[in-house]
Amino acid sequence: MPTKRYGSAGSDRSQFCTAACRCLALCSVAGQTVRLVVGAERVAWLLRIRSVSSNRRPEERYRQLRVLIANIVYATPSDPRVVGGAEVSTKALAEGLVARGHEVVVFRGHDSKVADADENVEGVRVVSRDIRNFYWPFDGVVRVKASKAMWHIVDNLGLVPRGLTDLLDEFAPEVVHTNNLIGLSWGVWREAAKRNIPIVHVLRDYYLVCGRSARFRNGRICTSTCAECRVATFARGPKTVLVDAVIGNSKAILDTHLEAGLFVNAKIRTNIVNIAERRAVRVVRSEDGFVTFGYIGRASSEKGLELLAKAFGRMQGNVKLVIAGETRPEVRQRLVAEAGREIDFMGFVAPDEFYSRVDVVVVPSLWAEPLPRAVLEAFSYGRPVIASERGGIPEAVGTAGGGWLFNPDSVDDLVAIMNKVASERTLTDKAALQAFESARRFSAENVTEAHLAVLRAVTVK
Repeated sequence: MPTKRYGSAGSDRSQFCTAACRCLALCSVAGQTVRLVVGAERVAWLLRIRSVSSNRRPEERYRQLRVLIANIVYATPSDPRVVGGAEVSTKALAEGLVARGHEVVVFRGHDSKVADADENVEGVRVVSRDIRNFYWPFDGVVRVKASKAMWHIVDNLGLVPRGLTDLLDEFAPEVVHTNNLIGLSWGVWREAAKRNIPIVHVLRDYYLVCGRSARFRNGRICTSTCAECRVATFARGPKTVLVDAVIGNSKAILDTHLEAGLFVNAKIRTNIVNIAERRAVRVVRSEDGFVTFGYIGRASSEKGLELLAKAFGRMQGNVKLVIAGETRPEVRQRLVAEAGREIDFMGFVAPDEFYSRVDVVVVPSLWAEPLPRAVLEAFSYGRPVIASERGGIPEAVGTAGGGWLFNPDSVDDLVAIMNKVASERTLTDKAALQAFESARRFSAENVTEAHLAVLRAVTVK
């Protein structure tokens, strides 16, 4: 959707410009781009923006909110699994809201092998219920196409886990903040809308337009929604009309969904980065002068690990490659064979342990990754990044000098940058300082306040 252009004369134009500027001031600190909605909603939008401006009464501006956050995965002592960066970012936001005095309940799903739970973690109440579908989507089991198709058909029916409706009635949230809904389904929106609860949705993947949630197939990015994915998502996109505000964790993913015609009723459309607090962790450098490159994350095909291994194998000089995250034995064998040299597989480790081992982080994504947590975390630890130029990655790397972008279609491009970085230690040291400084935009204070501006805007009566 094009950016709002306002051309009316007189006081209305002046009022609109003033309100829009105030909203931009609130959001720019988190690196956002605000999109204003055309048409008859202008007055309603103005009222919302004015409500979060500095002219609000103090008691309204700082009013505590009751927020229900829905995300399919959320780590707790009873179920500590972490699938990807979305749940880490959601957890950081939930705790950031609680730290500012807001009451937060998180609703998550689980598979049939895990018991229902109601826990309190860092001041956040977390309610977990079994999803209503054939299988847990993150169990790692390879299934035939017919089984996947049946799963998506059920998911499109909008069946929510039992217990959500009771929780909505009991907690009575002032706003529902949804994130990754795979397994929970769009039915969360339906139940909130039935109760006239405003809905804010955060785009963290392509679940609404792609059956694989990645828009990546046969080694290539999908430039449009294929027939198979239109069937797999037949109800998801149309139900976005229930959403009052949509936030992309990057401008790239927000644009993809708006261009697909989704969220037509959302009066706020903006992008807000994820939280990654700065942490000063010293690199334990090799005494032999080796430069250590590192990758942290899933070992799935779209992440580009084979590309990284191939580039590493072609490098010159004293270099090492460290990979953190769960990797199956056959994947490790394939990567070592691709590189033709030793790779250090750390397995699943704490971020501090990984970042203390590496000089430079590589993010070789082949898909249009919305906002890789690896980039944010690397900057927060003061580690420069070599990253693919796809999706929202260029937005995350920015132009402050903390990283380098490469074309993932060219292994030679990646090799050239890695060789340059490895051979010029002063270049790496300078980039590390720039990365650490750039990470200020990912602070909990900046990102949480940006989300609060949206939450308060949609809750104005």
